[in-house]
Amino acid sequence: KLYEVIEMTINVPDSDRSIRARAEVVFSNIYGPDDQISPRGMIVRFLEISSDDRKVIAKEAFEHLKSKEVDSYKLEALQTIILDQDEIGSEAG
Repeated sequence: KLYEVIEMTINVPDSDRSIRARAEVVFSNIYGPDDQISPRGMIVRFLEISSDDRKVIAKEAFEHLKSKEVDSYKLEALQTIILDQDEIGSEAG
């Protein structure tokens, strides 16, 4: 249901890791057509998620999108979510 708060578990591809988060459904298309324009599914807004889990999701999204035609500015913004201060320091030096 739209605006419903849910507890969710996301299984990370090619990993034994799973992510647990609390999220709010902000878009749902479970009854509409399932096509290229409007695929069936939902969009959630994370309410509670650990910093490490947020980075895992950002990294997976980055890896998926970098092979697509995506605005480089958006990819840079996504990459800054992945890097922590230690990684930034080691890349600069």
